[in-house]
Amino acid sequence: RTRLVIVAIDGTQVTVRVEDVFGTPLPGTSVTLARKTPQGLANVSRFLTDGDGRSAFIVPGTGDYVFAGSKPGLGRGIVAPSVVRVDGRYYVVNRWAPGYQILLGLSLQTGVEDSLTVLLMVAAAASVYLLARRLFEWRVAFLAATLLVTCTLALIMVFSAGMADYASMTFALLGLSLFVEGLDGDPRRFPEALLLLASGVAFGVAVWMRYSTVTLGVAPAAYLVVRALSEWRAASPRSLVPPLKRLVRRGAPFLTGLLILGLPLAAYNVTYFGSPLAAGYNFGTLQVVGQGENATAQLTSGSFYENFNPSAALGSAPLRLAWLVALAPFVLLLPVAVLRHWRRLQTHLLLWTFLANFLLYLFVPWVATWASSPVRSMEDMRYFLPGIPSAAVLAALVLRGEIAVGGWRKWLATALVVAFVAAGFAGAALGIGLQLARLLPLPGGPVP
Repeated sequence: RTRLVIVAIDGTQVTVRVEDVFGTPLPGTSVTLARKTPQGLANVSRFLTDGDGRSAFIVPGTGDYVFAGSKPGLGRGIVAPSVVRVDGRYYVVNRWAPGYQILLGLSLQTGVEDSLTVLLMVAAAASVYLLARRLFEWRVAFLAATLLVTCTLALIMVFSAGMADYASMTFALLGLSLFVEGLDGDPRRFPEALLLLASGVAFGVAVWMRYSTVTLGVAPAAYLVVRALSEWRAASPRSLVPPLKRLVRRGAPFLTGLLILGLPLAAYNVTYFGSPLAAGYNFGTLQVVGQGENATAQLTSGSFYENFNPSAALGSAPLRLAWLVALAPFVLLLPVAVLRHWRRLQTHLLLWTFLANFLLYLFVPWVATWASSPVRSMEDMRYFLPGIPSAAVLAALVLRGEIAVGGWRKWLATALVVAFVAAGFAGAALGIGLQLARLLPLPGGPVP
């Protein structure tokens, strides 16, 4: 279900064809032509598509119009559309990466759509536990899972079932957990190559959910290089051949896993957007202007990359930092963990995965800058989710260290854990309540 916006004048005839991503026509789809007015959309006409998925409309007068199509059983709601031109024809395509739509479609078919984000939360909790236990020990793992599951930012996204960010975080976290297990786990239980291959695939799924998560895949690749250098320095004699062999043996399956989903995604982007690195964000709506047979069509354009602007983002960066601390306060312990455990490669892996996401969205100027709508700012902070699990593990490492010391430091750390959990639930209750109030159609009306 999507929208096609057309700017047209009196007497223009427009034929709309509805098809799926494979080009198969969708007959029996309800297509509505509506005029945009100051009071909202006013329906003009509605038809069902024919056997070839087509409906023809006459635009009754000058103005802005919207086509909305829907077909029972094929999902709910209206996704953000972009209009592209391929081989002389115009197509309405999804603006976002295609992965979450596939996951939602599967959940609708299996009847678990209302529980999808809860299932993702269970998978995230298990993944962060296994990751932290392999890197450190089970007490750190338990604390890390507790911090992640009760984090305000994560809980708000579990409630917001229609957004891809929690899914992107979960699969990136699963990829990181499989990566560490492949390197440091028992190869007699699971072959190293198989786990590293699965890790690459999981990271690929995360990118299919949200394109920007690709930055997290850089951290494991860098870690492999740094680990090979570390092994070379520790070797005696210092021969480059063994660490290089290990680097290739580990890197090849991980890269193969990334390409298994990376190549189809690149082909999808080339087909509709002209480049493997382009996306629906590069395109906007279709504007049809003119008179009679002299009508012309023009595509409005945008850019996926223009959002990242460090110089323009400096002024609003403190706002994003404040929101991050408010929604995930345990990130304050991250610098402590880095200072205490700087010499451990595990610390660097977690730090890099956090920074790969954090530094990207810290420098997007418009994120979380809704002065008149705090709930919109809270919602925007979802972009920081993929880096939160790494921060939770590092914070848990600090808390576990303080508890192990004993005395007043043990009680302080315990109080911090209780405070983080309580703040997480309280903040989530506030954020979800504000979101429901924002979505309420009329005072006293039904809750969506």
